[in-house]
Amino acid sequence: MLMLLIFVSRDLLVIAGVSIICVFAGMFGFSFELLSNLEGALCFFAVLFFPITMIIGVGVAFREIFCDVVPNLCEEYW
Repeated sequence: MLMLLIFVSRDLLVIAGVSIICVFAGMFGFSFELLSNLEGALCFFAVLFFPITMIIGVGVAFREIFCDVVPNLCEEYW
């Protein structure tokens, strides 16, 4: 019984971890949206330092999801 519990909990942790990683990978698409709004040398530097741009893209995604979408959803239920 203990071995079954260990296998099930391990598999559930792997599924949860992969789902969290997939959410962050989906948020990295916002960095391309950020790049499309830039021009000239600023776009070049954003591509050159793309890992930093990816982190900024995750920040943009959180801002758009939790500052725009969630308050609007909460207003519907109040």
